[in-house]
Amino acid sequence: MSNYKIGFWNYVKCGEINSKNAVNDWRELGMNLAMSFTYCYQKHNKQDLIDMLDECLKNNISVIVCDERTQFRTLIKEGEESFKIGVQNAIEDFGWHKAVFGFSVGDEPDAREWESAISAYNIVQNANKNLTAFINFYPYFIDDSFNQILGVERDDYWDKLDDFLKRTGAKILSYDFYGQCNYFDKELWIDVYFKNLNNFRRVAENNNAQLYTCLLSVGHWGYRVPTEDDMRWQISTAVAHGAVGLLWFYLYARTVEFSYRNAPIDMFYKKTDTYDKLCRQNRIFGEYFAEKLEGFNFLSVQHYLKQYGETQTFDGSGLLKNVKTVINEKPFSISHFGNANGEKCVVVVNLCQDEPSAVNFEFVYEWQKYNGLYWFAPGQMMIFTEESCI
Repeated sequence: MSNYKIGFWNYVKCGEINSKNAVNDWRELGMNLAMSFTYCYQKHNKQDLIDMLDECLKNNISVIVCDERTQFRTLIKEGEESFKIGVQNAIEDFGWHKAVFGFSVGDEPDAREWESAISAYNIVQNANKNLTAFINFYPYFIDDSFNQILGVERDDYWDKLDDFLKRTGAKILSYDFYGQCNYFDKELWIDVYFKNLNNFRRVAENNNAQLYTCLLSVGHWGYRVPTEDDMRWQISTAVAHGAVGLLWFYLYARTVEFSYRNAPIDMFYKKTDTYDKLCRQNRIFGEYFAEKLEGFNFLSVQHYLKQYGETQTFDGSGLLKNVKTVINEKPFSISHFGNANGEKCVVVVNLCQDEPSAVNFEFVYEWQKYNGLYWFAPGQMMIFTEESCI
């Protein structure tokens, strides 16, 4: 299975959808990491979740089990003694299954919940160290409510996250941010998007953890319904800045839509045009680009023309020594990856969400065979290795 994980947020309750049909959709969508249906042991049939796990195993999809007994808010509600018993029972019920990646501990702990989230994480992880406890965090954001919600000044949040990882040993650092698809103040929110990527990656690297980020597939609030260019852009920029896990928010519509609209699968469980776009872009990355990057690890990233999120300015000090826009000047990211054999690759992404651009590249050494003009679609990624480019 690929080192890159592509998954989604799943809020459907256990037993509401036929497992075989659902997992077939997940496979078609190019998912290799699924969040399970939400399971409540007091309400749902355990066999329904096991049936889903069986189907995922057949389709090479790993599963984060969403069992209410392992959530940090359950710890807050029921107390530590009851929580530990529930965690042990959840692991006995499902942890034996070969499709299980780990158990969800919850989403977006705030300042009041923070210490309970740490305790819950450690309880779940220590209950079975062969599985991976998973928790997702608030992003850095620029609303005035940040301090009230998270209990620290914005730029102190990175130290708070670092402390969480050090106290838990968590090997995945996951967060969600969707401002990259804002209707308004687009450049401002794109800058915040990259600030999140860069700083969450830094915290993850400091703790030998992997970076997961949640990307947008559903229009809501001030966020547009993502176009296919938006989806390509989100995948490419996340990967080029060090993310190895991509979780889409979300797959199934949950309510009479309000401002939420055009989920990949609507409230009547019918596939929308968003489904087709998401399917195509996930599979293009998973079946072509992820394979090319297999075994490589992120080393560095620079931005050409405009430096979003305090990213370092492109200086030509790497394998790609010169970038020159020829048609439609747009910003680009230039990333370097390396593997255990000392081999390098260069990943270039058009950072414009809605316009193509043509650029001329000048490489060094034997990489000069790639010198020349390249057209990039919005958000398009190109990967250059010593042997080939794609």
